[in-house]
Amino acid sequence: MMKTFNLNLISKYRNQLMGLAAIMIILCHIPQYGVKIPNIFSKILIYGNIGVDIFLFLSGLGCSYSLSKNPLLRKWYFKRFIRIFIPYALVQIPFWLYSYFTDSFDYKHALYIFSTVAFWTEHTGAWYVALLLPLYIITPILYYCLRNENNKYITIIFIAILIFICNFKIDNANGVYLEILKNLQWASVRVTSFIIGMSIAPYVKKNININPFLIILFSICIYFFTHHFIDENLFMWWILVLPIVIIYIYIYIRIIK
Repeated sequence: MMKTFNLNLISKYRNQLMGLAAIMIILCHIPQYGVKIPNIFSKILIYGNIGVDIFLFLSGLGCSYSLSKNPLLRKWYFKRFIRIFIPYALVQIPFWLYSYFTDSFDYKHALYIFSTVAFWTEHTGAWYVALLLPLYIITPILYYCLRNENNKYITIIFIAILIFICNFKIDNANGVYLEILKNLQWASVRVTSFIIGMSIAPYVKKNININPFLIILFSICIYFFTHHFIDENLFMWWILVLPIVIIYIYIYIRIIK
């Protein structure tokens, strides 16, 4: 393991990290779609879901970079939503065509799914897109908050609030209201990785060196301590994102050399 890790390597190998995240997400869905594999592999592959957190981490990093250039917010929002909706629409078109030619196409339902409202009310559709839309809306606010010289404390507060809200028991609510609250919790718990990505962006730009061994050891210890002594259901995958990124980059560099 390298003695020091330059955080700018995260930016340098951003595309490779996105490729890793995409592969992890594909693999984690294999057991869910009925592919017959040994049970032990199913248990291992499910951890590929952390690829979503890697994506959000890199997205937070990229958004912080773009906002640091002081763009017009109107243009910034336009670029973000174009990048979401054009690929999203292209993916939806084959399903719309299939439904249309099999006489099962429902315009209202298709619009309902495409708008992402269906996720918040029924847990149906592209939850990742449903999360990104409101997240990108508040991203400039998060950015200006994190620019504060005490940003590390603001980051800790943001994360603490998210963890509390996303693990608060809401079983006393009823009907659609309960479903919406649960979906808000289910999606919002991943925002922590996005905030960490935004927070670490200035240090990535400054080429700051860190001790990778301490980061990996600390993160793994916190993860296992939390799950074994506090709450085994507490969502803590976000704390493993940076260690996974460091290890992957280290392995990738060794391979290409």
